[in-house]
Amino acid sequence: MCIWFVWNLSAAQKAGLKVGDKIEEINGMAIKKLQGDEPCRIYQKVDSVSDASSALILKIAGEGHPIKLKKEPLFNNE
Repeated sequence: MCIWFVWNLSAAQKAGLKVGDKIEEINGMAIKKLQGDEPCRIYQKVDSVSDASSALILKIAGEGHPIKLKKEPLFNNE
């Protein structure tokens, strides 16, 4: 799974994700081996990260360590 876009000042950018990065695993589930409804389950897992205490652990190709990505608002509506 390749990252096509990263919002400026987003949690993804702050975590170090860049356009072109290849995600190999999300929370220990290998992306390359997904079959059947597994892509839907990955989406549900990503979508269920709902607060600062939850995070996704991403393994990126070529990175020596996993990236912890916390969900946060993209825009400040205050």
